[in-house]
Amino acid sequence: MTYRPHFGARQTLRASATAISTSFDSSPTEVLVQSWNQVTLLCTLSLATATSVEIEVDFASPAQGPNGAEIAPVAADWFTRVYTDTAAATASTGIMVVPTRKIQFSLVASGSYEIPIPVMARYMRVRAKTTGGPGATTLSIIGVQGLA
Repeated sequence: MTYRPHFGARQTLRASATAISTSFDSSPTEVLVQSWNQVTLLCTLSLATATSVEIEVDFASPAQGPNGAEIAPVAADWFTRVYTDTAAATASTGIMVVPTRKIQFSLVASGSYEIPIPVMARYMRVRAKTTGGPGATTLSIIGVQGLA
């Protein structure tokens, strides 16, 4: 008997037919992920004249409407995932400075990539852009619910 792991829901976050340019996508697909604890991005990239493709992942947790109704996120609800960088303490003031940086995934060669990301929000979206001229570069991204 062959063990087959359970894979959760699948959502198309970026279709390969969506044009890619040197600016981040202006209207990315928004996906409700509130019952997910992890999403794995399955990225399929075909580079043409571009040097690489950059991906940013945004999350939103908008307020609920009357009687708990779902409210779609608006522009002010979206936040780009960040991580903390090296902390530095100032001895004279006792203040710990912890800088943050945006997380951007850089795909530098044609191929298939799997990127796991923890989810702690109600909605997510993925935005992409190329470095260099896009030419015939294509990128598709499928989000698969992860069960950690």
